[in-house]
Amino acid sequence: MRTVLWSDDDPVLMRLLENWFTKLGSKNYRFIGVKGGKDALKVVRGRKKIDVLVTDLANPQMHGTDLIIEARKRRPSLPVLIASAFPESVISDLRMKGGKTTRMRVFYKPFRPEELAPTIEALTKGS
Repeated sequence: MRTVLWSDDDPVLMRLLENWFTKLGSKNYRFIGVKGGKDALKVVRGRKKIDVLVTDLANPQMHGTDLIIEARKRRPSLPVLIASAFPESVISDLRMKGGKTTRMRVFYKPFRPEELAPTIEALTKGS
């Protein structure tokens, strides 16, 4: 079972994702949806198992690149999937801030939910 921590401030998207992950089945994925980076960091600090962090970049609580850097201070090998409509400069932004870009993929919004499972599996392979 893969635990997916998803940080996004769009409540409609979060409901859709929760329904989609439920349809995939509780044997495959555990979905934890939070509304922003600060909430995601609380989960990262407290939860023992997180297989992948998915984050939007533009978030009122905390920019996605800052969330990635802070989460990886606690869990350096945490796979990250960036789901954003504007991810063009994220890799260079992360490098400028001292963040590592290994085990990371960029997912453009809008996306089709059926694209998520193969992407998550590829990111978490070997974890």
